[in-house]
Amino acid sequence: MMIYDTFAAHKPGTRRQTSTLEYLKKYKEHKSDRENKEPNKKNTADQFRSAWLAGAKRPDAAATQRYKEWKKLAVPTYANLKEMVAHIPGSWAIQFSFTLASPYLSKGIEAFDILDNPIVRDKVFEVPIVAASSWKGGLRAAAMTSLFGEDIQTYAQAVRQAQSLKAGQTQQWDVRIQQLVRMFGVESGIEHDYSAGRLHCFPTGFEQTQCEVINPHNRAHRVGTMPIFLECVPADQKGTFTMLYVPLGKVEPIDSAADLELCAQAVKALLTEWGIGAKKSSGNGLAKDALQEAAIFSRDQEAGLTTIDTFDKLIEEAHRVAETLKGQQ
Repeated sequence: MMIYDTFAAHKPGTRRQTSTLEYLKKYKEHKSDRENKEPNKKNTADQFRSAWLAGAKRPDAAATQRYKEWKKLAVPTYANLKEMVAHIPGSWAIQFSFTLASPYLSKGIEAFDILDNPIVRDKVFEVPIVAASSWKGGLRAAAMTSLFGEDIQTYAQAVRQAQSLKAGQTQQWDVRIQQLVRMFGVESGIEHDYSAGRLHCFPTGFEQTQCEVINPHNRAHRVGTMPIFLECVPADQKGTFTMLYVPLGKVEPIDSAADLELCAQAVKALLTEWGIGAKKSSGNGLAKDALQEAAIFSRDQEAGLTTIDTFDKLIEEAHRVAETLKGQQ
């Protein structure tokens, strides 16, 4: 009986290309040559890696087609967003395309993969994605910093801080806590009426991935012997960010307006300062300050498409739309 190893012999056009497998094999061979200190092969591994990465950036028709099919099902269009917010008082939506300024890394959940650190992918189309929950978690952290400062990182800490304040300061702090819960819901494990929050994020997909290598060095010998392979979305790849705000229960226009302005500020902080995915402290997961096809929708107002081309413009247009929201009844 013959056992077919799909990870060792993928057909062309599937997610794991043969070129990736050949790359890993040859790279390890060259690394072995370097460790054996063979004279003319000292830099062969690094040269081979650079050449492979240059070739890996070529468009993959199969990956592009999978991405297009996934996007049709996973990401709403402008028309979809406009129709949704038109029927819900106090609702609004933000959508724009951005370009990565640095690689995006995020640990996948596959039990077995050719790489030790595969990127997170959609289970059906196997498109590399930023999950909706990752967007919401990142925005929540950025919003908390904007509301409470860097010292407060959890809902429980914010509540304890409010209880320790003087009477004159408590009311303002409570308003901020209510806004955080209104937008993002309550953290798990907190004794509070459950709510998922008004913000609903959609996943972001990318077309291409590539393999990066980090090689931790021994402090004594200053030499790395255990290279770690990481799958990532390379810089200059484009993705689409989409968010929908849906009020629950009684709608206060002033609350919807305040949430829109805070969200726009959090989006800028997340993509230009914090980063998305893993290894953010190393500068990964950041976006360029150049937006395409950006728009903000509310029931009576539409902004963008031609006027929003930076994150600062996004904040300005969000403020303008927020002013119209305040006048809705």
